[in-house]
Amino acid sequence: MDAKGQAPVDRFNAALRSITFAGAFFLFALSLPAALPGLAPPSMDLPSHFALQYLIASVILLGWSFYPLETGRETKIILALAFLANIAVLAPYLPLSRAPETATGKPLKILQTNILYLNTRPAAFQALVAQEKPDIIFVMETNSAFAKVLRAMKADYPYQNIMPENQWADGLALLSKAPLENLQVLNLKNAAMPGYAFGIGQGKEKIEFVALHTMNPLHGVEIRDASFTGVEKRYQTGAPQNLVVLGDLNASPWCPALQRFTHALPGMRNARAGRGLFLSWPTFLPFFMRIPIDHTLVSDNIAVTDYRLGPDIGSDHFPVIATLAPGRVK
Repeated sequence: MDAKGQAPVDRFNAALRSITFAGAFFLFALSLPAALPGLAPPSMDLPSHFALQYLIASVILLGWSFYPLETGRETKIILALAFLANIAVLAPYLPLSRAPETATGKPLKILQTNILYLNTRPAAFQALVAQEKPDIIFVMETNSAFAKVLRAMKADYPYQNIMPENQWADGLALLSKAPLENLQVLNLKNAAMPGYAFGIGQGKEKIEFVALHTMNPLHGVEIRDASFTGVEKRYQTGAPQNLVVLGDLNASPWCPALQRFTHALPGMRNARAGRGLFLSWPTFLPFFMRIPIDHTLVSDNIAVTDYRLGPDIGSDHFPVIATLAPGRVK
């Protein structure tokens, strides 16, 4: 190709390099809130959820910057920093070598699921319950169709609190094989969405639970975070030895608000840590485009002996199945 023909190609490649540099800088900026949660403003909450996607993008762009584009060193450095920032965020949750956890207390299997309030086909949910036989079931976005099914399970789950809602996503249901000690319906200040607080067991084996469905941050990050603040205030004088906070928290583990909330309760950890990302939402996207927003947070004294996602039951969330036991052997 002569010099005249090469000039447009060079201009096009130069434009691509400039665009790639801008994209690299933007990607790095989006990666910072999860990596530096203490410095992240509320306005960066939504971008913070996509660490896995940023990691994938940084790998693709880094390869692109070497060949065929051959960008400048600055672009490569920025992309490498974005890659490292997201690896650091995701590393605690990757399924690396981990010794199985054991406990001295009796295990409890918990099934939690956001069934989607538009879902009127409970057969898949019923099949999941029949297969797993959990001790506790926490259902979010419970509607009238599911409420009828849940009430019909009273022989197996005699302890129930069911609050259906057909027009919005704040219906809840709680079912248990064992008595629900000190059951309270939580209406946390400014949170808009209700929750439950209850205990299971007696003495040293008693586990206190807080079950929440927080507001979608698209409707207000501050409303979602009010749920976190309400739970923090509930335990501001000291959290119990055996505490579990679970539910659709509408926040990824690396979201700054959820990181701050987890650290505000001494000794709390995410049950998925060291086991996998467990990308629970939304079910209709490929796995690499999903994010984990359904959680089980446990105090240090509680062993997590099993943690996994259930099958698609017609919702936009995958169910979460966790087996927990007090008296963790360390």
